[in-house]
Amino acid sequence: MFEPASLADVPVAPRDAFASAPLGARPLSPPAHHHSAPVYLGRLDETGRIRASGVPRPIPALSLLVSFCNVWPRGYTLARLDLATGYFDYAARDPARGCFVGGDGLRRLSDGSYVLVDQLAWGGVSGVTRLSPELEVAEAWDLGPGLDLHDVVPWKAGLAGAVSGRDQVVQIQDGRVTEVLFETGANEDRHHINGVAVWRGRLWASMFGSKPETGWREAAGGRIVSVRSGEVLVDGLYQPHSPVAGGDALYLCESGSSRLLAISPAGRRRVVAQLRGYLRGLHLGARHIVVGASAVRRQSRHLGVTVPIREPERHLDTSRLYVIDRRTGDVWFRDVGHIGHEIFAIAGYSGPVKPSLATTLAASQSRVLDASAQT
Repeated sequence: MFEPASLADVPVAPRDAFASAPLGARPLSPPAHHHSAPVYLGRLDETGRIRASGVPRPIPALSLLVSFCNVWPRGYTLARLDLATGYFDYAARDPARGCFVGGDGLRRLSDGSYVLVDQLAWGGVSGVTRLSPELEVAEAWDLGPGLDLHDVVPWKAGLAGAVSGRDQVVQIQDGRVTEVLFETGANEDRHHINGVAVWRGRLWASMFGSKPETGWREAAGGRIVSVRSGEVLVDGLYQPHSPVAGGDALYLCESGSSRLLAISPAGRRRVVAQLRGYLRGLHLGARHIVVGASAVRRQSRHLGVTVPIREPERHLDTSRLYVIDRRTGDVWFRDVGHIGHEIFAIAGYSGPVKPSLATTLAASQSRVLDASAQT
């Protein structure tokens, strides 16, 4: 039985003398070190805008897991990160299962283990891996081609999964799809169902809405839908991702507008924070919220041609993690483009192994060498 973790902050990570100047290699460029210190932005006002505020404060010391989709080189899909120091390493790199092209949904369970959605190969070939609290592979299932599974959440005696490739939400038990819980009838990616969450005892799904003739970049009819009834909680969203239950509100990333939203049970939306970047990946702790922002795709990975960038002032040329203090409204960020470019999911990490300067240098070197080998 899969049980979700309770809403609690992740343990603090140790600080050390390198906290103000972490090291990491930019993996797809010559092996020079990339210095990236955390940045304090200020405090949120009542509209979700960030205002400058007094003396900079140190970034919270959080331990996180971050999944990256559409990765190059292959295999570097899940990173363990000490947010304060910037130290990191890569987890779940099991040579016996091959080098995957991405990691999507990531959930921490009540027993401290994790469930990770794997992009096994291009073309929607999906799998699911259950990791122990020490991030060792405990179970692994290949679900086959065509699903393009994006996200999972504990549901009933297994998992509910958002299947983008077939416009469905499905039940997964014992490593196979056992039931279709919701579908649009398209049987292909026409509404881009990409996220699932259990909130107020019900299962909800996030989707982009009908695909425009010009492609997904223009999609602005996103919605949150009850899986069982089809009830629309809220619509008119600009590419929603990463729904997470947060007590009296359902939180989500409105990716296309770079906004973190909270949705009330009546469907009213509140802007929690106006940020930058293509937001995707959301960890909701008792004290802190962590939001992922991906580097903009300048080329379509399907067509191999340049893609126009709408409102470029909102986009980033690197991936980033934002941290929001829920009590004070303080906001920080740390750039993580040297670890991966497209963030999909974030979870708190409480295992015994912590990244160090040594693991950071080793991970960076390994990624550089594999990039050369896979070219």
